[in-house]
Amino acid sequence: MVERILVTGGMGQIGYFLVNQLLEENKKEREIVVLDNFSNNKYEASDLDKSVTLIEGDIKELPDLGAFEVIYHLAAQISISYSVSDPIDDFLINAFGTLQLLELAREHNSKIVVVSSASVFGDTNSLPVSPDTVLRPKSPYGASKATSEIYALAYHHCFDLKVAVVRPFNIYSSLISSDDPYSGVITVFMENALSDKTLLIEGDGSQTRDFVTTSYVAEILRSIVKKDNLWGEVVHIGTGKETTILELAQLIIKETNSSSEIVFGEPRVGDIYRSVADISLLQKNNLPMPKSLSEEISSFIKEWMERVT
Repeated sequence: MVERILVTGGMGQIGYFLVNQLLEENKKEREIVVLDNFSNNKYEASDLDKSVTLIEGDIKELPDLGAFEVIYHLAAQISISYSVSDPIDDFLINAFGTLQLLELAREHNSKIVVVSSASVFGDTNSLPVSPDTVLRPKSPYGASKATSEIYALAYHHCFDLKVAVVRPFNIYSSLISSDDPYSGVITVFMENALSDKTLLIEGDGSQTRDFVTTSYVAEILRSIVKKDNLWGEVVHIGTGKETTILELAQLIIKETNSSSEIVFGEPRVGDIYRSVADISLLQKNNLPMPKSLSEEISSFIKEWMERVT
């Protein structure tokens, strides 16, 4: 029997790694369908394996897709600034769009993994950040993602739907360039270091993040659907280790043999000071454990250089 799998937002960076890993795992017995509106694609349709069905569409107006055994819901509006300028459209994409996918899953009794965001928390003094931490989003984006989570868990409890919510922390991959509006600090530091340009830190550099590779996030998404006891759970995906922004800058300069200097500017308004994931649920369920940033940075730089040259 061929297993049908839907990946919404499959042209994004998580989608890229997830689709390829799914194919590597079992290409012959899977039919993979990617639904994407190409609003934030990180690779081209020509890069997709020929066995993958690509549908250009929007989760706000879900096309007739048929039944799937598994749904990975990655599609989202991810710009905080856009959510502030148009909170209604942000809600329609992130909250209503997720509700439509949940209805599709309920109709066909599909397993569904809903990808959320650590932005649902706002500021928290409790570290590491537990999946049970109270949600206090500070933006319409965080609110719409929190709403999508609440609906997902409600569908599990009300309809016995096999739903899991995942919150990736600070993801990075070689697919993102510094001119991308959604690029993270690693991307910006990397490009500047390779050109021996100044690395600007906003603040004193003591603020922390939990950096995790996008390929590892995809690996955990695949692993979750094989663990029946994780349905109805919220899973944090990170390394469980804090890295200060200053440590990050120093590490990248060292690994790239750069002569870049580090300078400090004004702190970013509303920036979260410390962030690190509680990954105890990964440990308890014997899921693959992540490597730290210092362990991953060399291979990341190698991938980056291969992409840009």
